[in-house]
Amino acid sequence: MPDWSEQFSNARSLEDVARLQEENRAWHKQIQRKTNILMDSKLAKEINQEEYATQRRSVNEEAAECHRRNRILARELSNVRESRRKREMPAVSGT
Repeated sequence: MPDWSEQFSNARSLEDVARLQEENRAWHKQIQRKTNILMDSKLAKEINQEEYATQRRSVNEEAAECHRRNRILARELSNVRESRRKREMPAVSGT
């Protein structure tokens, strides 16, 4: 998946964030499967140590990006909820 910017639009809805989180969770599961396949290949001696190290680096980079996105989305979810809460609060008169 391509890199994301850490800057999100304030117009992003709760539904948008939830959808992006679901996509990120699915990506995380794919990364876990890649890791398992890679380990199985290494243990079965289908790949050598050099191939394993190269592929493992790539999977680790993907995992780091996935975790980074998870942190961004968690922060964005908090921002959206806080914004929604503020809009729903009744105005307090200063009298």
